Order: sequence, then C-alpha cells, then structure tokens
Amino acid sequence: MYNIVKGKEIKDNYFTQLLPLIQDFADKTKFQDFYKSHESYYQKLIEEENTQVPIKKMWTWLENEFTNKKDTYKVVFSPLINGSHRTEGFSLISNGKWSHEIVMLICGTNRYENSKLTSKQIEGQLSRIVFTEIDHNYVNPKTDRLGKQIIPIFKQNKWIDSTATDKDGFNYLKTGGAKSVFNEYMTWAAFTLYAHDNFSKEDFDFINKSAEKLMIEGRRFVKFKEFNEKLLEMYLARKEGEKVTDIYTKILEWASSQ
Repeated sequence: MYNIVKGKEIKDNYFTQLLPLIQDFADKTKFQDFYKSHESYYQKLIEEENTQVPIKKMWTWLENEFTNKKDTYKVVFSPLINGSHRTEGFSLISNGKWSHEIVMLICGTNRYENSKLTSKQIEGQLSRIVFTEIDHNYVNPKTDRLGKQIIPIFKQNKWIDSTATDKDGFNYLKTGGAKSVFNEYMTWAAFTLYAHDNFSKEDFDFINKSAEKLMIEGRRFVKFKEFNEKLLEMYLARKEGEKVTDIYTKILEWASSQ
C-alpha cells in the first residue's frame, strides 16, 4: 500500500528515513518505561480531549453539510505546539479500494487550563481551533471548483489589511492567493454555523464575538464580521434540503457586491 498525495506516489517519508535514530533515542532515554509509568496521565489527557473537543460531532456536521466524505481521522494533540495547527489529507489504496484519511496536529486542552471561562466556552474555543482545521478538507475542494468566480473577488485588498504585512491576512493573500483568503473566511464562518447549531445562545454569542475579534483584530481579515453575519443569515434562511455547500454561490454573489 502506498500513499497517493496530489497525484504523486509516496513510498517513503522523513519519519521512516530517520527511524533508526528515533529508535536509538527511545532506547537510550528508556521512553517505554517512562510512558508506562505515566500512562494514567496520558489517558486523562485523552479523556479531556474527547470531552472538550468533540471531533466526531464536528465531523458528522461537516459530512452532512458538504458533499465530499472522509473515511478516517487520525488526531495528534500536544501541549508543545501552541497555535501551530495543521491538517493534511491522504488518499490511500489497498486491495484496489480507495479510502480518504485526514491527519491532524492540534494543541491540547491545557491551553485553557487556568482560564476563567466556563466549560462550554472552553469547548467552544477549543472546538474552533480544531473545526477550522477539519473543515479545510471540505471547504477547499469546493473552492477549487469555483476558483474562476472567487479569484477576481478575493484578490482585492479590501478583504485583508494590506498595511499589516506581519499578519495572516496579508500573508495568505501574498503566498496563497485569493482562494486562500476566501478559504480562511469560509472555514471560520462555517464554524459559526456549527456553533449556532450546537451551543446555547449565550455561549454562541461569546464564541462568535471571540472568533470575529480574533479574525479582524488579530489576523486582519478585516471584513470577516460582515461575511460571517451574511453567511449565518443565508444559512438560517436556506430552503429545506439545502446544505452549506449550496450557499457558496449566494455568498459569492454577496461578496462581489461589496
């Protein structure tokens, strides 16, 4: 079985190339003994992650709202990565059958362990971190199909703060282009829809305002509040049977008029 990534056959990777050194490190540090003696602590972290970051719930919501499906999620969380989150998709073939696997690297729940937030507010903050990685695997493919419509709209500087050259908005447009900017708007706004469906009004208001503040003031996607509110309005007004994926053309029509 080989991994197929973006049409290329991958038979090896850095981890397997360095496996002898990794094994040597594990042997000399007696990692297996250390792990076994602290296994209860690691199990506690896993239980906390499952409680405060309900990935299965997010996955189910996304599968219902988008047409492309994923077969497996493998999630690695660590207190050491801070905000360096990452997701990658792989298409795997075994015995002539294809499957689609997502691998994610995310922070641990300890990010908010000294916070004064309520448990549901913490769930909302942590869920946003994970959701906005997961949903790239659903948003991006749809974006790629509509690139000709998206690029003329989102290549314009009005969607980002072009003076903040050290912030995400500027860097996404510079390195990833217009589709990359739109994907950030859409993945974060899609989380708003999920949060609306899964949290109380009070918790949703807190979670939503927090996300808008971070996107606008922190990441400098300066029209996110307007985009976010319009997508939620369209979501609540959609016809029976319509999915989030069906709203794309509507939100693009709105964006083109801004």
